[in-house]
Amino acid sequence: AVCKGRIFMNCSVRTYTAADVPAMVEIWNEVVRDGIAYPQENELDLATGTEFFAAQPVGLAGIIQK
Repeated sequence: AVCKGRIFMNCSVRTYTAADVPAMVEIWNEVVRDGIAYPQENELDLATGTEFFAAQPVGLAGIIQK
């Protein structure tokens, strides 16, 4: 377990599934809106997000369980 402030969390990394894509798109779009980490200007929707993440050479999801 990792302590972040007063919250203890169990973290793991695994291959993502289709059920993870909506949350992955939400996180990705937040990064795009902030405009700091990526030069991308267009946000993803579920269809384009599914296609985008499937095209990556490695697809992993970080899972935090409180």
